[in-house]
Amino acid sequence: MAIDAAPLFVTVITGADAHVRARLMRTLGADRWVAGRRAHDSDDPMSTVSDNLANVILAAAEGGARGHLALSLDAAVDPLEACMVMQQRFASQHPVHAPVHVRDVVTVVHPDELQPLVDHDQVAAVDELEALVGRIECATIVVIAHRGARRAADVAHALNPRAAIVAVDDVAAVTRARLRSLVRPPVGDLGVAQGWMLALNSPVLSAIDDSCSRVVFRDPRPFHPVRLAEVVASCLVPEVVGTIWRSRGLVRLASRASRVGSWSTVGPTLSLDPTSMTSNDVDAPSGQEIAFVGEHLNAARLADCLGSALLTDDELIAGPMEWQTYADPFPVWNVDHTH
Repeated sequence: MAIDAAPLFVTVITGADAHVRARLMRTLGADRWVAGRRAHDSDDPMSTVSDNLANVILAAAEGGARGHLALSLDAAVDPLEACMVMQQRFASQHPVHAPVHVRDVVTVVHPDELQPLVDHDQVAAVDELEALVGRIECATIVVIAHRGARRAADVAHALNPRAAIVAVDDVAAVTRARLRSLVRPPVGDLGVAQGWMLALNSPVLSAIDDSCSRVVFRDPRPFHPVRLAEVVASCLVPEVVGTIWRSRGLVRLASRASRVGSWSTVGPTLSLDPTSMTSNDVDAPSGQEIAFVGEHLNAARLADCLGSALLTDDELIAGPMEWQTYADPFPVWNVDHTH
């Protein structure tokens, strides 16, 4: 099918507050769509909102829709997954001239949402906090809904250093022209621009500002599971190593030597899950590589704490058969459903 050269440009809007997303959509002066959790008009119960969005938007473009589309994603939708699925679908269906381009992912954040991340005494639902961090990390533009919230802007920049950060008292001030004038990363880089990933790939680590910092821990030895659990509970806390806002990386547990683990924290909560990588994969790390982003992080103390959980020389020599006998307090991995 022949496609007009002028594409349909999509601006994806994410955020926990549907009313704020709607207000921002109205200021963009574009056609406005709202995406729910699941594709309600699909006969396939496993159809995801991402697949449905890609199909519907592509069909609209092939039917002649042009100009600008503001797309509001429900807070339960993973914007990174949605955007990647959409872009892959557009490119696969039209490899030469895609009729649709995702131009920006705009995440709207209120400073209060970030409080449980920077103050571990604040209580928040883990899944909501993880979703918030995910929305910030995959954005090309982060709108802080409070002009004087300097700390919130610092946290957003730490989580996503390449995103444009805009602080406003009213989202009505965020026009399409203003968004276009901002320097921000291309949407094609959404999967690789997170602060933790940039830290892992950077040969030089420095403070983000006087209080925000990044620290990377690497070591080829596996962790002893019991000692690692003790370190997580008693050492990776603000009064010992500084306030960890976010950490991500790949780890190896001695008791699970055949599988590479995914390490992820938001605020005080650790998730330790299996990846699809086995110890024999060519891309598997030999040991630990974890990036920490936070406030007043003490790199030496972090290294000491995590280093105390690594296998000793004698334990390392004992080998994997012995490691399998170690007590392991972490949740069992279901390796049939890795991510």
